[in-house]
Amino acid sequence: MEGRQELFVFGTDWNNKPLSELTARIVVAHHDRFRLELPALRGAAREVYACHCHRDFARLAPLPGLLFRLEDELGRHMRREEKTIFPVITALERAAEGREPMAANRCTKSLISATLSEHDDILDLLAEARQMTGNYEPPPNAGEQYRLLLQRFESLDRDLNLHIGMENDSIFSRALSLAHQWQEAHYRV
Repeated sequence: MEGRQELFVFGTDWNNKPLSELTARIVVAHHDRFRLELPALRGAAREVYACHCHRDFARLAPLPGLLFRLEDELGRHMRREEKTIFPVITALERAAEGREPMAANRCTKSLISATLSEHDDILDLLAEARQMTGNYEPPPNAGEQYRLLLQRFESLDRDLNLHIGMENDSIFSRALSLAHQWQEAHYRV
């Protein structure tokens, strides 16, 4: 993904940005990349397997399947975020700012909890990929395609970890705090 604009730059205080801006950036900077890169990586893994399976069968044989599982899990996860959790967070932010007369969604906590669990599943798949590939280190006899595949996979791994960290540590923690504050202010007896 050479030349891709990096939207989450170091030195930016993302904790002070509006949640709606952060969720929009997550979609553009991460989700859109994953939708393009995962199918391409699966294809590249199949090509590398066809060329190198006789030399590195143990590492390469399960890689296309793992990429398929990651693509499937991540695809469902991103659709759920974009269609459900991100709109709830945006509405919650607007309600907290008094811009939208909407009650805070009482299921915000359960939605976020389910999303955090999905993040754990995705991180487990990435840990499996790192173990399977020897932390993306190519064997000495690896050809250029093999090396490039591992570099791309490692880049995707870093990007996914950044994405998940941004959601877990900034977006979701702030959304839970907003939901709690809104409910305290509007449901006092």
